[in-house]
Amino acid sequence: MGLLVEPNDLNSLISAIDCVLDNKQLYDKFKSNARRRAMKFSEMKIPYKELKGGFSIIEQ
Repeated sequence: MGLLVEPNDLNSLISAIDCVLDNKQLYDKFKSNARRRAMKFSEMKIPYKELKGGFSIIEQ
């Protein structure tokens, strides 16, 4: 699933991005599809449960 825009058409690109950001269901579908696709290319297992809480910066 994806959105197609004409090459070099900035307004179409902006509209497509707005469409995804304004539609939570579409956003969530893109997000889960992107994660699933990325995992096919990942050689490293990432501890997503630990990362879900976010990162903290360690000051030195």
